[in-house]
Amino acid sequence: MLHSIDAEGRLVSVSAAWLKRLGYTRDEVLGRKSVEFLTSQSARYARDVILPAYYESGRCVDVPYQFITKNGEIVEVLLSAEAERDADGKFVRSTAALTDVTERNHLASSLERAKRMEMIGQLGGGVAHDLNNILLVIRAECTFARDASTSDAVKADLETALTAVKSGERLVRQLLTIAGRHVGAPERVDVEGALLVAARHFKHLVPTSVEFETELHAPGASIHIDPGQLEQALLNLLLNARDAVGDSGSVVLSALVAGDSVVVSVRDTGVGMSAAALQRAVEPLFTTKAYGTGLGLATTKRIVEQVGGQLGIQSREGEGTTVEMTFPALASST
Repeated sequence: MLHSIDAEGRLVSVSAAWLKRLGYTRDEVLGRKSVEFLTSQSARYARDVILPAYYESGRCVDVPYQFITKNGEIVEVLLSAEAERDADGKFVRSTAALTDVTERNHLASSLERAKRMEMIGQLGGGVAHDLNNILLVIRAECTFARDASTSDAVKADLETALTAVKSGERLVRQLLTIAGRHVGAPERVDVEGALLVAARHFKHLVPTSVEFETELHAPGASIHIDPGQLEQALLNLLLNARDAVGDSGSVVLSALVAGDSVVVSVRDTGVGMSAAALQRAVEPLFTTKAYGTGLGLATTKRIVEQVGGQLGIQSREGEGTTVEMTFPALASST
């Protein structure tokens, strides 16, 4: 891709490849400043750093920029340019070559993310295994002490401790799931029945000011999954939605049959996610909250994919979030 700018930074010519990649006609771009087609961050970088140095030296090589296409897509390029000057050395125009590196950068980013997730999985799996052994000892000792005690106060304290142990065990299961060391025991599960159970649990975890609804349109639909893992996935999504809406808003849990699949979704009217956060949403340990482990969506994705399903997320800042779990539907048992 090629373009040329004048001394004021306005586009005086663009190649056909430039127009095709960015989605504009020639009349839409000629006479406009090239920085108008950059992201705000790239435009600042160009104005404050690159262009002042370029006008002085007359040359730049492989400068990373992000252009925005007419339909809003970001195109990552490496720009190299040479300046043309008149007999007095005054800058007249510049010709730049732009190399589209969007796909290459995405592949590199995906590879780096995969390596990072593998490392996290290995570390998390090892930690979870050791932690699980510790929790088993604590559970056994607390249970023995509770059963042996004659004091109601002591029994109550030990029940509190056992509840904390259960929370720790859930965290361990999440870590083991991400690490691929806990696949559960899949069986035929009635989707609407599982959602109704999750909904009953969830109602006790949200303030009355939050509107919670269930929309079930999958009568008789079943999927092959570990029931405990499905419940865990549902609660992960519902609790994320609760945190997103805060003290007001709505959360909807739904299920429907779509061809040979069953789609289970949780949608909320909460704060939503930025494009950058959405891109990293399922990474282990990534979270936009001021608290939490950052394991919920990563665990849910692993649970869904283990049974041949897919996890999809749509979200925009200020407009809420919808998370869909799409599972292969089992044939009717009747």
